[in-house]
Amino acid sequence: MNYWFNVKSIILIITLVFPLLSHAQEARIVNFETDFTDFDQKLGKNVFRLIGNVRMWHEDIFLTCDSAYLDQETNQFKGFSRVHIIKSDTLELYGKRLDYNG
Repeated sequence: MNYWFNVKSIILIITLVFPLLSHAQEARIVNFETDFTDFDQKLGKNVFRLIGNVRMWHEDIFLTCDSAYLDQETNQFKGFSRVHIIKSDTLELYGKRLDYNG
């Protein structure tokens, strides 16, 4: 009886944990365009400063702004000035600042 309990526990753990791990690795922000890209060590180890006509795509979200910081290690995007967010065909938001955690 102990044997079946252990096998069921292992199967349950695998079915719950594996999808979480695989999804965390897929969702990286890698699609972006900008007029100028700058790297400054003061901002962080993997932080890029994106300046001028910044456009970023992540899954089904499209973001535009005047400038931004992109940290590819933590998958965070901070947009500044004239922020425009489009999600699919159903939602559009406008603002001055954006903190997006991909």
